[in-house]
Formats: sequence, structure tokens, C-alpha cells
Amino acid sequence: MNIFTKKKYAVIFSFITVLFNRIFSANYRFEVYPTYR
Repeated sequence: MNIFTKKKYAVIFSFITVLFNRIFSANYRFEVYPTYR
């Protein structure tokens, strides 16, 4: 595997992971602490 291809996939994977983590934490916070805001 090319190192540039590996780096590109790593960037895409980390971006998707951060996106899912933000969505999940937002849903989790809303479900567990509905009166937090």
C-alpha cells in the first residue's frame, strides 16, 4: 500500500470517527441529561 494512500485513508477514517463521536455524544447527552441545557 502506498504511504500517501494510507495517510489519506487515515485522515478520512479519523474524520468519520470524530463525526460519529460528536453525533453520538450529542444524542447521549440529550437522552441522559434532557434538562442539562
